[in-house]
This record gives sequence, C-alpha cells and structure tokens, in this order.
Amino acid sequence: MELLLALSASLLLLIPLWVICGKVGISPILSLAVLVPIIGFPIVLGVLAFAPWPNDSRLGR
Repeated sequence: MELLLALSASLLLLIPLWVICGKVGISPILSLAVLVPIIGFPIVLGVLAFAPWPNDSRLGR
C-alpha cells in the first residue's frame, strides 16, 4: 500500500517537473528521477536549484 502511495505521489510531481525542466533548458527526462524512491526528488531539486535559469540577471544578459 505504501508503494502505491509513493508511486502516485511521484506521478503527481512528474508532469510539473517535466514542464519546469523543459522551460529551464534541462532535459525533461531528468524529471523521471522522481520515480526513484527517497533520493529521486532531492536530486531533481538540487539540479534545478543550481542550474542557470533563463531569466537569471547574474548572467549579464
């Protein structure tokens, strides 16, 4: 039962993360890491936190 709950929560996160990764310029396939229990979501958040965003003013554009 817990596995089913974890899988459904991961699927609810998958679609928004897919869109966010695409808009940031990272391969949306990275959002599939959310399906890995326990460590998948922190990995995706870490990559998104330290990736250069398109509207980042520190880039000098």
